[in-house]
Amino acid sequence: MLRMHNLIAGNYIHNTVRNYSTKVGSVKSLLGRHIKWDGGKNAEIPFQKSIGEYFCQVRVNNFPEESLYSLLVNGKVVSEMDYWPSKWKKPEDSD
Repeated sequence: MLRMHNLIAGNYIHNTVRNYSTKVGSVKSLLGRHIKWDGGKNAEIPFQKSIGEYFCQVRVNNFPEESLYSLLVNGKVVSEMDYWPSKWKKPEDSD
């Protein structure tokens, strides 16, 4: 089961979700969306994908002290995850 933590509090989370809801979807829907990730820029951020006008990245954290992954949208952390979403595919995964 995917455990998700929203990191941004108050109105900012509401505004972030509203601002990209028409093209990317809410954080929850983004986590459930089929995404074939591209390779990232380094070992800390090994996955990235442009979705419309939004640049999404997956960062690997210092697990187990932190969640395993953070999801960033346009450079802002919007979610933390301990498991890789089942509908997401890494570049090395076959289709």
